[in-house]
Amino acid sequence: MRSRVFITCACVLAASALTACDKLRNFSLQGGQTALSAPVASAPAKPEPKPLPAVPGYDGPFGLAMGISLEEMQNQIGYKLPFPQRQDYLSGKPPRPVEGLGDYYAIATRQQGVCRVGASAIVKLVNGSGDQLKAEADKIADLLQVKYGKPAQKFDFKSQDIYVRNPQYWMLGLVEESVGYGYSWSNTKNSPALPNKIASIEVAVVANSVDAGRVDVRYSFLNFADCDAEMKMLRAANL
Repeated sequence: MRSRVFITCACVLAASALTACDKLRNFSLQGGQTALSAPVASAPAKPEPKPLPAVPGYDGPFGLAMGISLEEMQNQIGYKLPFPQRQDYLSGKPPRPVEGLGDYYAIATRQQGVCRVGASAIVKLVNGSGDQLKAEADKIADLLQVKYGKPAQKFDFKSQDIYVRNPQYWMLGLVEESVGYGYSWSNTKNSPALPNKIASIEVAVVANSVDAGRVDVRYSFLNFADCDAEMKMLRAANL
């Protein structure tokens, strides 16, 4: 009799244990917490990086265009006024700089906005004939020709015959502004119309010394004449 009771009790205890295990397993599958299954702390969410402010860009040279206001040039594009006495001359890095060019600048007035932009390519070592400067000007002109077509003019100016007979003194003549070399594009009958409201493009060599120089690239927009008149009126107001 005792054996039968013991067996019955053992069976009841075993069945109870199995039922408890099933409940525990179901509770865990449903996301419950138990002493055997401790909660896992989730990592704090990383803050999303703030998007960088968009830099405005235009279709004109260096990503600029005619008529951009002085405020936009300074506050959005990042140009500065390096000379307090010149409130129309700005310098900085444009939205689309060109490899090999530097010293970017813009001319802009309150009423007209941007009316001219430019940059320079520095040539640190030049022989007496200016060959390195001329070669740099030719290279820049070739690139401009891809976008703007053939130049309206190529000039190789010599004011005196001495520079023809003695080309080794050409750089000396450039220092004295007695010689010149460069290219120009303009809206003329014999030239295709320039895009982006550009009136003219000029590439010209300049001497920094008798053995160094630079090649200036300058774009003047259609509003430059009005811009120039405004600048003259501002200067005349202080007389």
